[in-house]
Amino acid sequence: MIHILVIDDDTIFKDSLQHMLLKEMDEIFITSIESHKHNPLYKLAKNIDIVFIDLEIKHFNVVEMIQHFMKQDVRVVLFVPSIDQQASLLLECLTFNIHGVLLKNMVPSLMMHAISLIFCGQRYMPQAISILIWEEYILLKKPLLPPRPQELLTEREWEVLELLSIGMSNREISQSIFLSENTIKNHVASLLKKLTVKDRTSAVIKAYQNGWINGIVPFLPSHLF
Repeated sequence: MIHILVIDDDTIFKDSLQHMLLKEMDEIFITSIESHKHNPLYKLAKNIDIVFIDLEIKHFNVVEMIQHFMKQDVRVVLFVPSIDQQASLLLECLTFNIHGVLLKNMVPSLMMHAISLIFCGQRYMPQAISILIWEEYILLKKPLLPPRPQELLTEREWEVLELLSIGMSNREISQSIFLSENTIKNHVASLLKKLTVKDRTSAVIKAYQNGWINGIVPFLPSHLF
């Protein structure tokens, strides 16, 4: 017998979930509770195998609930109504290595498939949550560049230098930022003089070495670095 606890303030969703589980699953016992402002009822639950928690529960602290059930070796599954509105809280909850995340708007058949996997000891996470984690990982790993010496070049010259760093010609730069090719030539000549380098390749190398631009420039030979 699998003992399930559902913690959700949405009575309609909670009843629908309970009906679906009882219809599709054998040997399960379900208890459901709503949040209470002055009484953490979930702490009274005993011998629970899996707990389903609504991320937007009103009066309970979701993180504290997760920690409480993790200490009891209970498998924790979160129901998420809206990723966009609860992204930061969801990411915090995921650091506790919970057993599953389900979206409330999932197709019932897919939801049951996900719950079946969780019942079998596997973990489940929708693709939308995986993308959210990946985006957060990219932000964390993105290198922090040192501040540019803004007085060294004008804002336009920095822009031209960035475009030089990805291999653009003067003509391509002029088309990209809607300036004449002759104006671009003047900007290039000016930034070369200010950086005290003889050509655009040297300018890009100097900018890269000082951390003023990201990445290794594709059109430069690797031995120059």
